[in-house]
Amino acid sequence: MEGAPLMRNDIKCPFYTNLGVCRLGDRCTRIHENPVRSKTILLKNLACQIPYSAECKSPVTIDWMESEQKHFEEFYRALFVELRKFGTIKGLHICVNKPDFLFGNVYVKFRDSDAAKNALEYLSGLFFNRRLIIAELSPANKFHEMRCRQNDFGDCSRGQFCSFVHIRRVNPHVLTELNL
Repeated sequence: MEGAPLMRNDIKCPFYTNLGVCRLGDRCTRIHENPVRSKTILLKNLACQIPYSAECKSPVTIDWMESEQKHFEEFYRALFVELRKFGTIKGLHICVNKPDFLFGNVYVKFRDSDAAKNALEYLSGLFFNRRLIIAELSPANKFHEMRCRQNDFGDCSRGQFCSFVHIRRVNPHVLTELNL
């Protein structure tokens, strides 16, 4: 039919459903359904200024990486302390991929959706670590489905430009300290 408007596909976008973001954004032909209730909030690009070196090639880099990890852990602790005011946190993941739609995203999963809603309402429009907080409820409730499994084993063939989440690792002692 000539001149007929393009119709959006009636299939939900798997990227948006699993990640809360889509690499195609508004150009995606699939449905991006925003949740009304969710246990997970997405803090878009909040951790962009946290340095991250994916590879270690020299002793100088090792020193930089140790300093970088300390800076990251300070950020992680401060964010966790602020967020737990709203309820029990089941997971806090910081994405280190390079694509714009993923870079610096922070995913926070609360025990219940009321805590997520309260955090969302309070945090939206505030600043944290000198960055504006852009928060939204996320359909991504299954963190194991958003993660790049290859990266979990240290061998992602797509590297930093992978479309699945590469999570910045936190030292176990920090997680124990925070009761996470």
